[in-house]
Amino acid sequence: MLEEGEYQEEWGVFLDLDPDTRVWDLRARGNAAMLLFILMDVSPMSLISKLIDESKFDAAIKGFEFEGE
Repeated sequence: MLEEGEYQEEWGVFLDLDPDTRVWDLRARGNAAMLLFILMDVSPMSLISKLIDESKFDAAIKGFEFEGE
């Protein structure tokens, strides 16, 4: 993981998961066109596809938790 100073110098998207809470930390840095492209990209390896997959996983886990109660 990048240190805070390194992050400020880099352009890109940084996505980190806290495995205990399943809360995501999303940071992005770049010009408007780059950020718009990243947010609109729905290709199989994109940020949006990753978040869609993770939200499906979270929904499935919640379903299992509710069934057990």
